[in-house]
Amino acid sequence: IAWGGAATLAALVGAVQARLVPRPLAARGWSLEHRDLLPPYIGEVAAYILVGQLLLYAVGLVSGLATVGALRAAQILLGPLNVVVQGFYLVAVPGAVQVLRTSARRFTELCVLAGLVLAAAAIAWTLFLVLLPESFGQALLGDVWDPAHSVLLAWGLSFAAINLATGASIGLRALAAARRTLRAAVVTSVLGFGGAVAGAALGGLEWTAWGFLITQVIGIGVWWWEFRGGMRDHARAGDGASGLAETALR
Repeated sequence: IAWGGAATLAALVGAVQARLVPRPLAARGWSLEHRDLLPPYIGEVAAYILVGQLLLYAVGLVSGLATVGALRAAQILLGPLNVVVQGFYLVAVPGAVQVLRTSARRFTELCVLAGLVLAAAAIAWTLFLVLLPESFGQALLGDVWDPAHSVLLAWGLSFAAINLATGASIGLRALAAARRTLRAAVVTSVLGFGGAVAGAALGGLEWTAWGFLITQVIGIGVWWWEFRGGMRDHARAGDGASGLAETALR
């Protein structure tokens, strides 16, 4: 009730701030207009949700429910980062679109800076949690604090790696490179699943977290590689448009 009530209030305040009234009946027209983007973006979200749930089940089967409980506890402690990232994302994407219209170089710099800022926030929050006095941790999580604390550093650094890749994700979203976004999301999700499960099989709780971290560091390269490809596609599209304009003038 608290979560849903806060979300409803935020939606109403947002509508007042934007001075806009929602038009649910226009959803069909909007969907048709963006039908080329919707399937890849839906696939991206589905990949994250599906693989995330399967990961917990697989780790539980391989290493036991205690490992899953500790990982979930660590995720809860790192949860405020998700709120920050999602809020930042909503602001950064339209801002990046505006910058892209004026300068490709500044656009790239903005995406890199966004990733660095989000990664730095994740590292700062992780260190805060790691250095939290044990009495505070016990008050928050009880007996689960000790196993959760043992994976906080690796789990938090995984969030930092994901956030660094978010800079590329923001750029790809601004470029409307939906297929590249989907490809990067699927690859990194599968990598994360494999790394965590392999770690659980090899050494239990802490190995699970470090295995996941290693794959997310690899995922940084995957996302920025796709971003580079998206920028090449954008440059080619711009050159093609310029060529068509010159032909028309002749």
